Amino acid sequence: MLLSRPSRGGLTDPNMFLRYALPQFADHWRGNVEIGLKIPLMNTEKFLSTGSWDFGYQLTIDKHFEYNAWLLNMGVIYPGKFTQSDFNPPSLPFINISWLHRFKHRPNTRSFVQVLLAEHPYHASMNSALSDMEFQITAGFKWHTHMGIFGLGMTENVLNFDNTPDIGLHLTWGYLK
Repeated sequence: MLLSRPSRGGLTDPNMFLRYALPQFADHWRGNVEIGLKIPLMNTEKFLSTGSWDFGYQLTIDKHFEYNAWLLNMGVIYPGKFTQSDFNPPSLPFINISWLHRFKHRPNTRSFVQVLLAEHPYHASMNSALSDMEFQITAGFKWHTHMGIFGLGMTENVLNFDNTPDIGLHLTWGYLK
């Protein structure tokens, strides 16, 4: 927790990820396993780094139908100790379920709904609404155009309004060759 905002921003610790695509299994389900590592290289005094290594893994499986797709992500993040405050957060399990729909008469438009359940970093150290489990729902649309994929979505924590922003707005753009 910062008592005053930092005077300057900066780059934070770099993250590295390794993803392995699993062979197709169980009636055309696909999946992959991913591991991630955050390397503590940046300045801890400017709060650009915790000063510790973080590690996590994730399993993703998905099934695509003619107009719909289901995705399931689950994993655990193992954060390192915060050197600024001697806080040692517990492991943080999460599960994310997504449904995507492609419209029959508008094939370049897709809608999506995502549900995220995640443990809060402070759940083991304090009994407060700020440390309760996060249960967020995100809904929105994506449009495939010749200039890329544009997205618009909104996120709300449906059970607890004290430990996340009230409403999150997502604007995205991606370009695939």
